[in-house]
Amino acid sequence: MELFSIFLLSLLISLFLHPLAIKVSHDISFVDNPYRDQIHEEPTPILGGIAICLSILISVIFANISGLFQWSRLANGLLVGSGLIALVGFIDDRFGMNPVIKLIGQFISAGIFMMFADTYLGIFYPPVEFLLLIFGLVVMMNAFNILDNMDGVVGSMSYAIGIAFLVIMILSGDNDMAVLTMAIIGSVIGFLRYNLPRAKIFMGDLGAMFLGFIFGALTIIYMSHNKSYYLMTTPFLILSYPIFDIALVSLSRLREKRSLTVAAPDSSPYRLVRWIFTTKNAFWAVLFINLVMGIFGVVTFILKDKPISVLLIFISGLSLSVLCVHLYRNFLYFFERTIFFIVDIVSVNLSFFFLYTIKYTWGILPYDVYIPYSEMFAPAVWTSIFWVLLFSVMGIYEIRPDRRFSAYIIALIKIIALGVVGFLLMNVSLEGCIAISALPLAFYVSTLLVFNCISKYIAFVFIRWLSSKPYKMPKTAIFVKDVNAQ
Repeated sequence: MELFSIFLLSLLISLFLHPLAIKVSHDISFVDNPYRDQIHEEPTPILGGIAICLSILISVIFANISGLFQWSRLANGLLVGSGLIALVGFIDDRFGMNPVIKLIGQFISAGIFMMFADTYLGIFYPPVEFLLLIFGLVVMMNAFNILDNMDGVVGSMSYAIGIAFLVIMILSGDNDMAVLTMAIIGSVIGFLRYNLPRAKIFMGDLGAMFLGFIFGALTIIYMSHNKSYYLMTTPFLILSYPIFDIALVSLSRLREKRSLTVAAPDSSPYRLVRWIFTTKNAFWAVLFINLVMGIFGVVTFILKDKPISVLLIFISGLSLSVLCVHLYRNFLYFFERTIFFIVDIVSVNLSFFFLYTIKYTWGILPYDVYIPYSEMFAPAVWTSIFWVLLFSVMGIYEIRPDRRFSAYIIALIKIIALGVVGFLLMNVSLEGCIAISALPLAFYVSTLLVFNCISKYIAFVFIRWLSSKPYKMPKTAIFVKDVNAQ
């Protein structure tokens, strides 16, 4: 009941402030004019971010006065860091800002929070971990900012993410962060009242970066209290959609040699509009994806180290990888790429369990401690996710079956070599040594290359055979529609 009172207060303040923000925006011409990376056709007020920030701040102050929220050093870090990024966003919304200066502001705000938070997860060397967490906060701010280009998207996403964080904060006994999350949910619902298609107000860079900062900070706070291997995956599942979107946008721009800082209609909601035609449908699709990922995150927290939690992580990673590849090409060659995904999953797991058989069942390779077959499920899932994501990122699914198979082999060798380097870097222990044996790794890489080449060649031949018989080949639908369709 106490948490609900914070939600209700934040909601009421938000519902009061947003109409006021709309009026003030029009009075002082603080509006967002239509541009190529945006769908709206008329100048729209852009002070929604201020209303969101004030709703949350007032609600948290009330909670502190009421004894529901304990003001601490961590809270000071949240206040100063989020306040600074809100100021950066306000200046950018009002006057515009050089991308480099804005990025510096993001790093400073993230650094301030990390200095106040004083958290250590114990995964890497403390200085390296400190820098990586700062980088993660900056990525999350930009992920939310990139998605803030269509009515209701960031608001609905924040609502779904907020609900998931609220549940895990309550279950983990972190009352202060539960209060903060409840205030976020109330303020976002109030914002959505005026931001659903067609929107009367936008949150601007101020609101988007502020929410990205807060959710990134909540992730770090959660991970500092829950250092289990499985529990640490929970916030990444909850935030998987914004992570997926910024990866899609960044990689597509890099592959097409476009600037990372120049706004363009290439985020996943825009691509969904091209596929399912309307912004309203795209809004519901984004909300659904985030709700599902939020549920998966909560389930993994509840089940902890149960096999089903690992399966959910695998399903999420694979599904978003498939979606990323197909959105990038507007679902062109959907059938062929789906077959390639399946082939890669099979070859990766065949290689993994063949290595297990060689090492533990037949005893050909040496080992110190025997690992039961039942305990290999989780590592197999993580290995599958690692390789499929790497294959997706490096563009191996862009190689069409009508090209020479040798081009695929060359690309595969390069990607596997890169994957080995990345795998070794991720397995560097705290003492600075690589915590993995060279012989099993070399054997696994060799079998992966052989199994993948053989299975992919069979897939190439099969698809070419289907292509020679048009009546057997699934039809490809290419959707073309004006992105301004509502």
